[in-house]
Amino acid sequence: MPLQTAVNLYQAEAVAGDRASLNEIIYHTSNPLAVVDITVGTFVWIDGAEGLVNYGGSGKPLGFVERWLAYSSWHDSNSINGTLVINKESQLQVARQGDFWAICKTAAVIGQKIFASTIDGTISAADAGDTVADSVETDWMVKTDGDAGDLIIISSWN
Repeated sequence: MPLQTAVNLYQAEAVAGDRASLNEIIYHTSNPLAVVDITVGTFVWIDGAEGLVNYGGSGKPLGFVERWLAYSSWHDSNSINGTLVINKESQLQVARQGDFWAICKTAAVIGQKIFASTIDGTISAADAGDTVADSVETDWMVKTDGDAGDLIIISSWN
């Protein structure tokens, strides 16, 4: 791990996968196991047998991977910021409903729908009924505006 090269004056608002409010969160009935390395703050789908999740699948995703501080096996990275990747075969905290911080690949406007990539579970925003390449429309919505790559709040409480 490299030495620190920057000091910020203020604490970050959040990290992708963090809770964004005190509203209720509904979780999947168990903490499923990741079939592959999974990034926090993305969407996942059931992969074959119950209890296993992966990126991609048919239909809407199972849920959103919450940043859960009980993870014991984060990947290390050679970058200053590290990564938020959970090792394969680790348990995930998968939220079915709630309010969360997430990084959006596209510009986002309040009220747009969230689309989940079937390739890597990442998030894009677009109007309801639109088509986003390699993505499916979810029941989640944009709650704060942002530019592409920004941290925004998404919610399933519509």
